[in-house]
Amino acid sequence: MKYKLGIKPFGRVFTVPCAAENYLKLADPVFCKVLMAMLCADTDIADTDLLAEKCGVSPSQAEDAVIFWSSNGVVSAVPENGEPTAAVSAAAVGTAPAAPKAQPVVLTEAVDPMKNTAAARSTIRYTPKELAAKAKENTEIATLFEEVQKIFGRPINSTETAGFVNLYEYYGYSVATILMIASFAHEMGKDRIAYIEAVAKDWYSKGIVDYPDVEAEIIRQTEINKADEKLKRRLGIEGALTKKQLEYFEQWREWGFDIDTIDLAAQRCREHKNGFRISYTNGILKNWQNAGLLTVDAVISSEEKYAEEHKNDQNSSSSYDIDGWNDLALTFDPTMLRQED
Repeated sequence: MKYKLGIKPFGRVFTVPCAAENYLKLADPVFCKVLMAMLCADTDIADTDLLAEKCGVSPSQAEDAVIFWSSNGVVSAVPENGEPTAAVSAAAVGTAPAAPKAQPVVLTEAVDPMKNTAAARSTIRYTPKELAAKAKENTEIATLFEEVQKIFGRPINSTETAGFVNLYEYYGYSVATILMIASFAHEMGKDRIAYIEAVAKDWYSKGIVDYPDVEAEIIRQTEINKADEKLKRRLGIEGALTKKQLEYFEQWREWGFDIDTIDLAAQRCREHKNGFRISYTNGILKNWQNAGLLTVDAVISSEEKYAEEHKNDQNSSSSYDIDGWNDLALTFDPTMLRQED
Protein backbone atom coordinates (compact mmCIF):
# COMPACT_ATOMS: atom_id res chain seq x y z
CA MET A 1 0.00 0.00 0.00
CA LYS A 2 1.11 3.58 -0.62
CA TYR A 3 0.82 6.34 1.99
CA LYS A 4 1.07 10.11 1.38
CA LEU A 5 3.43 11.55 4.00
CA GLY A 6 3.08 15.00 5.58
CA ILE A 7 6.80 15.81 5.62
CA LYS A 8 8.95 18.11 3.51
CA PRO A 9 11.81 16.55 1.55
CA PHE A 10 15.21 18.28 1.68
CA GLY A 11 17.13 16.43 -1.02
CA ARG A 12 19.85 14.26 0.46
CA VAL A 13 19.45 15.73 3.94
CA PHE A 14 16.57 14.72 6.16
CA THR A 15 15.34 15.63 9.62
CA VAL A 16 13.83 13.37 12.24
CA PRO A 17 10.78 14.73 14.10
CA CYS A 18 11.58 15.23 17.78
CA ALA A 19 8.46 13.25 18.69
CA ALA A 20 10.28 10.10 17.56
CA GLU A 21 12.56 10.34 20.60
CA ASN A 22 9.62 9.48 22.88
CA TYR A 23 9.12 6.16 21.10
CA LEU A 24 12.67 4.90 20.55
CA LYS A 25 12.29 2.49 23.49
CA LEU A 26 8.81 1.51 22.38
CA ALA A 27 9.48 0.63 18.76
CA ASP A 28 10.83 -2.62 17.38
CA PRO A 29 14.17 -2.18 15.55
CA VAL A 30 12.40 -2.78 12.22
CA PHE A 31 10.15 0.23 12.88
CA CYS A 32 13.21 2.49 13.32
CA LYS A 33 14.71 1.22 10.04
CA VAL A 34 11.49 1.93 8.17
CA LEU A 35 11.24 5.42 9.71
CA MET A 36 14.73 6.27 8.47
CA ALA A 37 13.86 4.96 5.01
CA MET A 38 10.70 7.08 4.93
CA LEU A 39 12.41 10.27 6.04
CA CYS A 40 15.42 10.04 3.71
CA ALA A 41 13.31 9.44 0.59
CA ASP A 42 12.88 12.25 -2.00
CA THR A 43 9.12 11.84 -1.97
CA ASP A 44 6.11 12.28 0.26
CA ILE A 45 4.76 8.88 -0.75
CA ALA A 46 5.60 5.92 1.48
CA ASP A 47 5.27 2.79 -0.61
CA THR A 48 5.41 -0.07 1.87
CA ASP A 49 6.55 -2.51 -0.84
CA LEU A 50 9.52 -0.30 -1.70
CA LEU A 51 10.26 0.36 1.98
CA ALA A 52 10.21 -3.38 2.63
CA GLU A 53 12.67 -3.99 -0.19
CA LYS A 54 14.95 -1.18 0.95
CA CYS A 55 14.96 -2.31 4.59
CA GLY A 56 15.04 -6.04 3.94
CA VAL A 57 11.75 -6.72 5.71
CA SER A 58 8.34 -7.97 4.64
CA PRO A 59 5.70 -5.58 3.24
CA SER A 60 3.44 -6.27 6.24
CA GLN A 61 6.26 -5.31 8.61
CA ALA A 62 6.85 -2.09 6.70
CA GLU A 63 3.15 -1.29 6.84
CA ASP A 64 3.03 -1.96 10.58
CA ALA A 65 5.93 0.46 11.01
CA VAL A 66 4.23 3.23 9.00
CA ILE A 67 1.02 2.79 11.00
CA PHE A 68 2.97 2.81 14.28
CA TRP A 69 4.76 6.10 13.59
CA SER A 70 1.59 7.65 12.22
CA SER A 71 -0.64 6.53 15.11
CA ASN A 72 1.85 8.03 17.58
CA GLY A 73 2.03 11.38 15.78
CA VAL A 74 5.62 11.16 14.57
CA VAL A 75 4.58 11.39 10.91
CA SER A 76 1.28 11.94 9.15
CA ALA A 77 0.41 8.98 6.96
CA VAL A 78 -2.93 8.55 5.19
CA PRO A 79 -3.66 5.69 2.77
CA GLU A 80 -3.96 6.97 -0.77
CA ASN A 81 -7.03 4.81 -1.36
CA GLY A 82 -8.78 6.44 1.61
CA GLU A 83 -9.18 3.20 3.59
CA PRO A 84 -9.08 3.57 7.40
CA THR A 85 -6.13 2.08 9.26
CA ALA A 86 -6.08 0.30 12.60
CA ALA A 87 -3.76 2.18 14.91
CA VAL A 88 -0.73 0.34 16.31
CA SER A 89 -0.57 1.88 19.76
CA ALA A 90 2.36 2.15 22.13
CA ALA A 91 0.47 -0.07 24.55
CA ALA A 92 0.41 -2.80 21.94
CA VAL A 93 4.05 -2.40 20.97
CA GLY A 94 5.70 -1.29 24.19
CA THR A 95 9.32 -1.40 25.26
CA ALA A 96 11.63 -3.36 22.98
CA PRO A 97 12.88 -6.62 24.55
CA ALA A 98 16.44 -6.92 25.82
CA ALA A 99 17.26 -9.15 22.83
CA PRO A 100 14.73 -7.91 20.25
CA LYS A 101 13.82 -9.86 17.17
CA ALA A 102 14.24 -8.20 13.80
CA GLN A 103 10.51 -8.42 13.14
CA PRO A 104 7.30 -7.13 14.76
CA VAL A 105 5.49 -10.43 14.29
CA VAL A 106 5.27 -12.25 17.62
CA LEU A 107 5.36 -16.01 17.95
CA THR A 108 3.73 -17.40 21.07
CA GLU A 109 3.00 -20.98 22.06
CA ALA A 110 -0.63 -21.61 22.91
CA VAL A 111 -2.38 -24.61 24.39
CA ASP A 112 -5.93 -25.59 23.56
CA PRO A 113 -7.75 -25.86 26.93
CA MET A 114 -10.43 -28.00 25.27
CA LYS A 115 -7.86 -30.75 24.88
CA ASN A 116 -7.00 -32.53 28.09
CA THR A 117 -3.24 -32.30 27.66
CA ALA A 118 -0.69 -29.53 28.02
CA ALA A 119 1.28 -31.14 25.19
CA ALA A 120 -1.34 -30.26 22.56
CA ARG A 121 0.12 -26.96 21.39
CA SER A 122 -0.07 -24.75 18.35
CA THR A 123 1.82 -21.66 17.26
CA ILE A 124 -0.10 -18.38 17.09
CA ARG A 125 1.21 -15.40 15.15
CA TYR A 126 0.24 -11.91 16.35
CA THR A 127 1.25 -8.66 14.73
CA PRO A 128 1.21 -5.41 16.73
CA LYS A 129 -1.77 -4.36 14.60
CA GLU A 130 -3.68 -7.51 15.56
CA LEU A 131 -2.86 -7.02 19.24
CA ALA A 132 -4.12 -3.44 19.06
CA ALA A 133 -7.29 -4.67 17.38
CA LYS A 134 -7.85 -7.23 20.13
CA ALA A 135 -7.56 -4.53 22.78
CA LYS A 136 -9.99 -2.35 20.83
CA GLU A 137 -12.54 -5.15 20.40
CA ASN A 138 -12.29 -6.62 23.91
CA THR A 139 -12.45 -4.25 26.89
CA GLU A 140 -11.10 -6.97 29.21
CA ILE A 141 -7.92 -7.29 27.14
CA ALA A 142 -7.61 -3.50 27.00
CA THR A 143 -7.97 -3.37 30.80
CA LEU A 144 -5.39 -6.16 31.14
CA PHE A 145 -2.81 -4.23 29.09
CA GLU A 146 -3.51 -1.00 30.97
CA GLU A 147 -3.34 -2.52 34.45
CA VAL A 148 -0.21 -4.60 33.74
CA GLN A 149 1.58 -1.44 32.65
CA LYS A 150 0.57 0.18 35.95
CA ILE A 151 1.94 -2.80 37.87
CA PHE A 152 5.23 -2.81 35.94
CA GLY A 153 5.49 0.97 35.89
CA ARG A 154 6.37 0.91 32.19
CA PRO A 155 4.86 0.18 28.78
CA ILE A 156 4.68 -3.45 27.73
CA ASN A 157 5.97 -4.61 24.36
CA SER A 158 4.37 -6.75 21.67
CA THR A 159 5.95 -9.96 22.98
CA GLU A 160 4.48 -9.27 26.41
CA THR A 161 1.03 -8.34 25.12
CA ALA A 162 0.96 -11.51 23.01
CA GLY A 163 1.94 -13.54 26.08
CA PHE A 164 -0.83 -12.04 28.19
CA VAL A 165 -3.38 -12.61 25.41
CA ASN A 166 -2.16 -16.22 25.26
CA LEU A 167 -2.82 -16.72 28.99
CA TYR A 168 -6.24 -15.09 28.69
CA GLU A 169 -7.52 -16.71 25.50
CA TYR A 170 -5.93 -20.15 25.45
CA TYR A 171 -5.21 -21.01 29.09
CA GLY A 172 -8.43 -19.53 30.39
CA TYR A 173 -7.00 -17.30 33.12
CA SER A 174 -9.25 -14.37 34.01
CA VAL A 175 -7.93 -10.81 33.79
CA ALA A 176 -8.00 -10.52 37.59
CA THR A 177 -6.02 -13.76 37.94
CA ILE A 178 -3.42 -12.72 35.35
CA LEU A 179 -2.98 -9.37 37.11
CA MET A 180 -2.47 -11.18 40.41
CA ILE A 181 0.22 -13.38 38.84
CA ALA A 182 1.85 -10.30 37.27
CA SER A 183 1.90 -8.53 40.65
CA PHE A 184 3.43 -11.61 42.27
CA ALA A 185 6.18 -11.71 39.63
CA HIS A 186 6.81 -7.96 39.87
CA GLU A 187 7.20 -8.09 43.66
CA MET A 188 9.90 -10.71 43.17
CA GLY A 189 11.65 -8.55 40.56
CA LYS A 190 10.73 -10.99 37.79
CA ASP A 191 8.26 -8.99 35.71
CA ARG A 192 9.28 -10.74 32.51
CA ILE A 193 6.66 -12.37 30.32
CA ALA A 194 8.79 -15.51 29.92
CA TYR A 195 8.77 -16.03 33.70
CA ILE A 196 5.08 -15.16 34.05
CA GLU A 197 4.11 -17.57 31.27
CA ALA A 198 6.30 -20.33 32.73
CA VAL A 199 4.64 -19.94 36.14
CA ALA A 200 1.12 -19.76 34.71
CA LYS A 201 1.65 -22.78 32.43
CA ASP A 202 3.06 -24.82 35.31
CA TRP A 203 0.06 -23.97 37.46
CA TYR A 204 -2.28 -24.73 34.57
CA SER A 205 -0.80 -28.23 34.32
CA LYS A 206 -1.57 -28.67 38.03
CA GLY A 207 -5.14 -27.41 37.69
CA ILE A 208 -4.38 -24.09 39.38
CA VAL A 209 -6.36 -21.71 37.17
CA ASP A 210 -9.27 -20.21 39.12
CA TYR A 211 -8.70 -17.07 41.16
CA PRO A 212 -9.01 -18.69 44.65
CA ASP A 213 -6.58 -21.48 43.72
CA VAL A 214 -4.05 -19.06 42.25
CA GLU A 215 -4.36 -16.81 45.30
CA ALA A 216 -3.74 -19.75 47.63
CA GLU A 217 -0.71 -20.86 45.60
CA ILE A 218 0.76 -17.36 45.64
CA ILE A 219 0.33 -17.18 49.42
CA ARG A 220 2.02 -20.57 49.77
CA GLN A 221 4.94 -19.63 47.53
CA THR A 222 5.30 -16.23 49.21
CA GLU A 223 5.76 -17.96 52.55
CA ILE A 224 8.31 -20.32 51.01
CA ASN A 225 10.21 -17.39 49.51
CA LYS A 226 10.30 -15.65 52.88
CA ALA A 227 11.56 -18.82 54.54
CA ASP A 228 14.24 -19.25 51.86
CA GLU A 229 15.47 -15.68 52.35
CA LYS A 230 15.55 -16.10 56.13
CA LEU A 231 17.50 -19.35 55.86
CA LYS A 232 19.85 -17.79 53.32
CA ARG A 233 20.72 -15.00 55.76
CA ARG A 234 21.15 -17.45 58.64
CA LEU A 235 23.56 -19.57 56.59
CA GLY A 236 25.50 -16.53 55.41
CA ILE A 237 24.85 -17.16 51.73
CA GLU A 238 25.44 -14.05 49.63
CA GLY A 239 23.84 -13.15 46.32
CA ALA A 240 20.85 -14.77 44.69
CA LEU A 241 20.08 -18.36 45.61
CA THR A 242 21.02 -20.88 42.94
CA LYS A 243 18.70 -23.57 41.66
CA LYS A 244 20.72 -26.21 43.53
CA GLN A 245 20.55 -24.28 46.81
CA LEU A 246 16.78 -23.90 46.45
CA GLU A 247 16.51 -27.64 45.84
CA TYR A 248 18.44 -28.33 49.05
CA PHE A 249 16.20 -25.92 51.00
CA GLU A 250 13.08 -27.64 49.67
CA GLN A 251 14.49 -31.07 50.52
CA TRP A 252 15.28 -30.02 54.09
CA ARG A 253 11.73 -28.75 54.56
CA GLU A 254 10.37 -32.04 53.23
CA TRP A 255 12.56 -33.90 55.75
CA GLY A 256 10.91 -31.89 58.51
CA PHE A 257 13.76 -29.62 59.68
CA ASP A 258 13.21 -26.12 61.00
CA ILE A 259 15.61 -23.24 60.44
CA ASP A 260 17.36 -23.65 63.82
CA THR A 261 18.19 -27.31 63.20
CA ILE A 262 19.47 -26.51 59.70
CA ASP A 263 21.62 -23.74 61.16
CA LEU A 264 23.02 -26.21 63.71
CA ALA A 265 23.96 -28.59 60.90
CA ALA A 266 25.74 -25.70 59.17
CA GLN A 267 27.65 -24.98 62.39
CA ARG A 268 28.72 -28.62 62.63
CA CYS A 269 29.86 -28.42 59.00
CA ARG A 270 31.99 -25.34 59.74
CA GLU A 271 33.53 -27.02 62.77
CA HIS A 272 34.38 -30.15 60.84
CA LYS A 273 35.28 -28.66 57.41
CA ASN A 274 36.53 -25.22 58.48
CA GLY A 275 33.82 -23.52 56.40
CA PHE A 276 30.27 -23.86 55.15
CA ARG A 277 29.61 -26.40 52.44
CA ILE A 278 26.02 -26.92 51.50
CA SER A 279 26.48 -30.48 50.20
CA TYR A 280 28.26 -31.52 53.40
CA THR A 281 25.55 -29.80 55.48
CA ASN A 282 23.00 -31.75 53.46
CA GLY A 283 24.82 -34.96 54.36
CA ILE A 284 24.64 -34.11 58.07
CA LEU A 285 20.91 -33.38 57.82
CA LYS A 286 20.31 -36.56 55.86
CA ASN A 287 21.88 -38.62 58.61
CA TRP A 288 20.01 -36.75 61.31
CA GLN A 289 16.77 -37.39 59.40
CA ASN A 290 17.56 -41.09 59.09
CA ALA A 291 18.24 -41.20 62.84
CA GLY A 292 15.01 -39.33 63.63
CA LEU A 293 16.89 -36.29 64.97
CA LEU A 294 14.68 -33.49 63.63
CA THR A 295 15.09 -30.83 66.32
CA VAL A 296 17.98 -28.99 67.95
CA ASP A 297 17.14 -30.60 71.31
CA ALA A 298 17.18 -34.08 69.80
CA VAL A 299 20.56 -33.48 68.12
CA ILE A 300 22.16 -31.95 71.23
CA SER A 301 20.84 -34.81 73.37
CA SER A 302 22.31 -37.35 70.95
CA GLU A 303 25.66 -35.56 70.89
CA GLU A 304 25.82 -35.38 74.67
CA LYS A 305 24.96 -39.07 74.96
CA TYR A 306 27.73 -39.92 72.51
CA ALA A 307 30.19 -37.74 74.42
CA GLU A 308 29.25 -39.40 77.71
CA GLU A 309 29.64 -42.89 76.30
CA HIS A 310 33.11 -42.10 74.92
CA LYS A 311 34.54 -39.82 77.58
CA ASN A 312 36.84 -42.57 78.86
CA ASP A 313 38.12 -43.63 75.45
CA GLN A 314 41.93 -43.68 75.27
CA ASN A 315 42.12 -41.28 72.33
CA SER A 316 39.43 -38.86 73.47
CA SER A 317 40.12 -35.58 75.27
CA SER A 318 38.45 -34.50 78.49
CA SER A 319 36.13 -32.31 76.44
CA TYR A 320 33.66 -33.34 73.77
CA ASP A 321 35.39 -34.15 70.47
CA ILE A 322 32.96 -32.90 67.83
CA ASP A 323 35.15 -34.10 64.96
CA GLY A 324 35.20 -37.59 66.37
CA TRP A 325 31.44 -37.59 66.75
CA ASN A 326 30.98 -36.48 63.17
CA ASP A 327 33.40 -39.09 61.82
CA LEU A 328 31.70 -41.95 63.64
CA ALA A 329 28.09 -40.83 63.77
CA LEU A 330 27.77 -39.48 60.27
CA THR A 331 28.10 -42.02 57.50
CA PHE A 332 28.49 -40.02 54.31
CA ASP A 333 28.30 -41.26 50.77
CA PRO A 334 31.90 -40.78 49.47
CA THR A 335 30.58 -39.18 46.28
CA MET A 336 28.85 -36.52 48.32
CA LEU A 337 32.11 -35.33 49.82
CA ARG A 338 33.38 -34.62 46.32
CA GLN A 339 30.37 -32.52 45.32
CA GLU A 340 30.93 -28.82 44.73
CA ASP A 341 28.68 -26.40 46.56
